[in-house]
Amino acid sequence: MEQKNPIAKPLMNSHYLREPGRKIAIYTTAALPWLTGTSVNPLLRAAYLAVDPSRQVTLVIPWLARSDQELLFPHNKTFDLPGEQEAFVREWIELRTGLPCRFRICFYAGVYAPEKGSILPLGDITTCISDTDADVAVLEEPEHLTWYHHGRRFTSKFRLVVGVVHTNYLDYARRESNGRAKAAALALVNVWVCRVHCHLVIKLSDAVQSLPRQRTLFVHGVSPSFLAVGRRIAQAVLARSAAAADGTRESEESSAKSEDNLSSSTTSLVPPPNPLLSPLIPSPPFSSIWEREVYFIGKVLWAKGYTELLDRFSEHRCRTGHNIPVDVYGSGPDLAAVQARASSLDLAMSFQGPCDHANPRIQSYRIFVNPSLSDVVATTSAEAIAMGKWLICVRHPSNAFFSQFPNCLLYDTSEQFSEALEKALKEDPEPLSDWHLYCLTWQAATERFLDVAEPHGDDEWLLGGGERDVAAAAAALDRDLIAEVGGGEEEEGRVDEHVLREVEEELEKEEEEEEEEEGEE
Repeated sequence: MEQKNPIAKPLMNSHYLREPGRKIAIYTTAALPWLTGTSVNPLLRAAYLAVDPSRQVTLVIPWLARSDQELLFPHNKTFDLPGEQEAFVREWIELRTGLPCRFRICFYAGVYAPEKGSILPLGDITTCISDTDADVAVLEEPEHLTWYHHGRRFTSKFRLVVGVVHTNYLDYARRESNGRAKAAALALVNVWVCRVHCHLVIKLSDAVQSLPRQRTLFVHGVSPSFLAVGRRIAQAVLARSAAAADGTRESEESSAKSEDNLSSSTTSLVPPPNPLLSPLIPSPPFSSIWEREVYFIGKVLWAKGYTELLDRFSEHRCRTGHNIPVDVYGSGPDLAAVQARASSLDLAMSFQGPCDHANPRIQSYRIFVNPSLSDVVATTSAEAIAMGKWLICVRHPSNAFFSQFPNCLLYDTSEQFSEALEKALKEDPEPLSDWHLYCLTWQAATERFLDVAEPHGDDEWLLGGGERDVAAAAAALDRDLIAEVGGGEEEEGRVDEHVLREVEEELEKEEEEEEEEEGEE
């Protein structure tokens, strides 16, 4: 029988996260110098939560053996000691944000699984935090962290456990051999582990499966360096517009009026000076606003949108006769296959290798195309929006947050993709307003996170109750996934009932054990 943390008392305060003195441990599945979303976003969350000096924030990241580092980390970067990697992480985040690193970093043992393209935890990672400091846990990718977890339940140790779902693992599973069956089984496992280990789950978008106690909100932002580029772009566009207006003015009166309009527009489009939005990464001045046209950036896996990328540009070429040049940045196990297919389609794609999205060479591109359907919310899309570029993306739950921005062009069909591409090639994107820029900041993202992660008085787990979301979540899966588990044709109402019963019985058994423990106490 599992021992509960005697220090972790039940929560009854609906403003708990904003109270001074909170101790927040952020667990994640990856770490720099691997530039992936689960390395960068939890690190930024830790930095901005720690802005409040009353909070004690700890970032818990994996430590890999040298052999795994050599497989995973770019530019042959490796570390002999955890302290060396910690110094690298701190230098990176301070450069990106200008914030002092007021949070702790600790490591758990991890192993890189190449067949999964992921780092898996080893041992009981709840032991990274002492019982006296076990207050709030944020599990970045809660399902990934707990698939193989065999230690204490996070909900037994911490007073509040919030999961943040980053990745659409079901989409990855569907792309494998016998993928529909694997995705259906994985969906049930995800429901189970999130039910056991999380008090509530935040989905960045509804592109992922239904999960117990779920709430949906985009709680990420972008680094200030990207917003600084967006401000410079806005200023350059406004200056160019003013210069064009100068050449067509017909009177001094119209000239004065135009200058007044420009002044008021600049006030609304460019945020006021803010040290968190200052250009912290040096970049050369623009000789022109946009020197390059179209690019894509992302790890080279077919599941990361490369299938759709090649298909859309091939269809555009067949439809219009225009073979649009595209620069592709990234590395990964499918690079050779992607290059070969692009060549067979005779597409004008140039593969540039891996590159940080904040690199100055990326800043002069005008159009970022991201047709991926596997993302929950693409960090690179948010960064491109922040830099003032056109974003061309499919109308999909993963892109719902971006629909509010004037420089986002959504499409439903291949024909609409071509229309959006032609528009972006002919026109400059509209500069972002100060409100739109603020929505992309990590300050705003942190406020959204604190709001959505607050426990509410009507949450059943607060009152000692439990909810059984297994059947509801499974029923919400695509019907073809459920049918595939049965090994035959789809049947009306068939929901893999024996698997559901086993899962529900296990959960009921666990709840009975919890009630017995509470009675003994």
